[in-house]
Amino acid sequence: MNFKRRIEWRKLLAVAGWIGLGYFIGRPDQLERLARGLENYSAATNTRYLVPTKIGTAPNLVQTHVRGYEQQQPAAVNSSTPGQHGWNDFFHPEGRFSIFVPPTQVKEVTNSKNSKTFSVETGSEFYMVRYDADTDGSRFGNQNREQFLQAEASKSWTDETISKEFALVAQRSFALNGNPGIELHLQHRTQPVKMIVRKMFVGNRLYAMAVSSPYQENTQTFLNSFRPH
Repeated sequence: MNFKRRIEWRKLLAVAGWIGLGYFIGRPDQLERLARGLENYSAATNTRYLVPTKIGTAPNLVQTHVRGYEQQQPAAVNSSTPGQHGWNDFFHPEGRFSIFVPPTQVKEVTNSKNSKTFSVETGSEFYMVRYDADTDGSRFGNQNREQFLQAEASKSWTDETISKEFALVAQRSFALNGNPGIELHLQHRTQPVKMIVRKMFVGNRLYAMAVSSPYQENTQTFLNSFRPH
């Protein structure tokens, strides 16, 4: 899939942490520039690569309990050759979460002492998960979590950078095991790129997930395999 112009994903990194995508789909040389841009987007970041240890055949996903989205999810599908390889069950003890990702390198970027971003790129796909821990209660405090998420979403779409690049085509609130979350469906205004972004609270941690993939099975596998620990 070749685009006539570059999508400025890096502009989205600084806007409320919503997208977190330093990603665009295109030629290999574009992807190389993407990697350099991600590594340099913040002078304070510390980047390294992780190799998940648990590798196997495509797992069957259990039923997820997301309000308004309770249905059996399909088995994980490999990005490059669907059905031939299993995904990795990526577990991060410090972030206290696990999630299924395609069987390739996971890139870790340290945003701050209590925040890290993990991403996977496979051809025309991008997967991202991020956590922010409020260890002393100074960031989230006693705010109503659902209202906080709604306010963050509204604030993001008043930003000219995002609204110029993307249209918000759907939005919904959900709860996972009693933990509040919000989901946004985005469509690029000039290119055939769709994204789904989720953000949810679990205790004192705020998680964000984003995925852009032409394969619906991969999108749902990634989003619905997320498990806080």
